Order: sequence, then structure tokens, then C-alpha cells
Amino acid sequence: MMRPTWVFLVVPLFLAACAGTPRVTSMNVTEAFDVCGPKMSYADHQEAIAVLSRFVSTIKEFDDQSGFWTGRFLVADCFLNYGHMERAARLYSDALSEAETRWGQEDIRYALTLEKIAGVYFAQGRHEEAAVLYSRSLGIKTELFGVDAPQLVLPLTGLGEIHLRTGRYREAQAQFARTQAICEESQGGDHPNCAPTLSNLAKTYYETGREEQAEALLQQALSMVEKSLGKEHPAAAQRLSDLGGFYYLQGKFEKATSFHQRAFSILEDSLGPNHLALSASLTSLGAIDYELGRYEEAEQQYLRSLALMETAFSPTDVRMFEVLAKLTQLYGAQGRAAEADTLRERIGDILKGGGYIPEDTFI
Repeated sequence: MMRPTWVFLVVPLFLAACAGTPRVTSMNVTEAFDVCGPKMSYADHQEAIAVLSRFVSTIKEFDDQSGFWTGRFLVADCFLNYGHMERAARLYSDALSEAETRWGQEDIRYALTLEKIAGVYFAQGRHEEAAVLYSRSLGIKTELFGVDAPQLVLPLTGLGEIHLRTGRYREAQAQFARTQAICEESQGGDHPNCAPTLSNLAKTYYETGREEQAEALLQQALSMVEKSLGKEHPAAAQRLSDLGGFYYLQGKFEKATSFHQRAFSILEDSLGPNHLALSASLTSLGAIDYELGRYEEAEQQYLRSLALMETAFSPTDVRMFEVLAKLTQLYGAQGRAAEADTLRERIGDILKGGGYIPEDTFI
């Protein structure tokens, strides 16, 4: 069985692209991004990238001290969401230099930019470099806001994710436990914003053999969201998916199916049948079908997931790797060597792009 990798699903930044290119001044950077709209197709993404590239050149016209930094920061966010990590990293680096020059290394804008670069490094598998930047941001925010401030949650979570990915489970648990304590103190013990940290903490328990404790935390996280937001809220879908992934790892495939199917139904009802958010549930359901020998059903799930991604992403976007790898595995098991080889060529093109691929992922 292909061992799946725990995936921390971070709610993506608003995918935005400017509908036009107004003259950018110190007063209208916010208005410029307010006219942006969601772009769900790759063709639209390409159009948006062209607009954003032109927008970058206008940022230099800012006279306002914060406008130059804000413009680069927001455009970098857009590039990152479109999968252009290198272009995003360059803009974040420019923003970091600007923040250091204008406000110094102890300013909150410097810390926020450090976190963005760290996120890119993490996505590229540059874990130690990302850890250094998250630690620097954590230090700055601690000095600015105190040791128990909610502003510390993001760098603490980033460090916990790095520890989890690199097998340092005790360190990850310590970071997530601290994050949970901060969340409970600032938000209240049953606030749904604390649910993702509980799920992260559950991962550390699972990896260290405490499966009953892990399950209890995942159930608690689901309960928190359902009580506060309702059982049909999209936020509940992620917590259901976490439980589905947990039962999949335990080999409880039928139970895993019920949770992933509930998550899928919530997302389909709330977002529609063609939304990109459905792809993760489809991939998970396909993996279960594969393990149960239901190869035709698995292929249908994978292909539908892939179709949603192909609409939204470029052909070499690293986010398509997992479903392509699983589909390759399926074709190999069915003796469909030619089709598997074709997919391996696509995977090779993705690997050339430099995105991080977990070491235990099947190719």
C-alpha cells in the first residue's frame, strides 16, 4: 500500500487577478485589488498572470512608503496561488528588502514577509531554510506582542509542520501544543479556529503510536466545528477528511470511505460539482477503491480529480503530482504499461519544476 503523507490543508489565499490595469498610486493599491475576481481556469490564470506582471512594473510608481511593499506582497500572493513559486519568491524577497530598508528587521511587516518566504521554501522541500525564517519571525513577534499572543500561531504552526515532515515528532508536538494553548486562551476552548491545531496535534500522536489519543483529538476537532458552524459547513469537510485519512492509515477502508464521502457531499452541495476543492476528496476516495481492488471505480475518481486540477492548474503544477502518481500506480497494477509510461513522462515534467515531492510518495 502506498503510504499517504499527512497533508495540512491550509485554506488557500483568495485567488485574484486584476480585471484591468488602473494607474497605481499610493492611494489606490487597495482599490486595484478590490476589482480582482476569482479565476478558476488555467486560461484565466494565464491572462491574470499577464495582468499581474504589468501591475508589478507599476508598483515602482508608489510614493507611499507602505504602498511599494504592499503591492509586491499582494502580487506575490497571487503568483504563489497560481503555482509560480519562483516568481513569488523573488517578489517576496524584494518586499523583504523593502521592509528592512524602510522599517528595520524588528518590524511586523518584516516578520510577515519572512513567513511568506518560509512558506515557499517549505513547498520546495527546503525545510531547514524555512525553519530558520519561521524562527526569526517568531522571535520578532514575541518581542512585539508577547509569548502568548495569537500572532505567534502562524510561525509556530510552520515550525510544527517542518518537524512533522522531517520526523521530529516530539518537537512537532511541542509546537502544536503551544499553538493550541494560545488558541484556547485567545479564542476560547471550543472555537472552530482551534480545530486545525487539534488535527495537527493528532498527527503527532498517530506517528508516535498513540492512535486512540489521535482519534479522540480528531473527533474533538470535528465536534468543535459542527457545534459552532453546523454539520454542513465547508469547514466540517476538512475535519471529516482528517478522520477519513486516519482510518485509511489504519486500514479501515469502509469507515474511511464514509468520512470522505460525507466531506465530498458537503463540498459539492456548498461549492458545486466542478469546484477544485472536490479534487482532494475524489483522490482519497480513489485511493480507497484501489486498496479494495475496485480498479474501475478508482480510475473514475482519479480521472475526475485530475480533470478538475487540469482546469485550474498548469500542466506541470506540482499540486497535480499526487493524483498522477496514484493513477500511474493503478495503471501499473492493471498491466496498462503504455498509459503508465505516459503519466510518468508528465510526472517527470513536474519534477523538473522544482516543487517538493515527499520521499515516500509512489512514482
